Amino acid sequence: RPFEPDRISGLLVDQVTEPVRFAQILEGMGEAGIDLFLHVGPGDVTAGLARRAVPEARTLSVSAVGAIGPAAESIGSIG
Repeated sequence: RPFEPDRISGLLVDQVTEPVRFAQILEGMGEAGIDLFLHVGPGDVTAGLARRAVPEARTLSVSAVGAIGPAAESIGSIG
């Protein structure tokens, strides 16, 4: 769920010392109506986690600079 802006810095610190609960976060996003996840970076681990947590959602991965254009076009065509 969304957090108040004044809590974000503390929550970022918590990520170093406490479990992140990434699957729960993804599930909450799916329940909130998020239906597209974009993984940016090498590999596609977080895209796979999103597919498992929110099977009905669409996932895109951008692992290289050259993949940015096609991903942006794909996102632009959703509608």
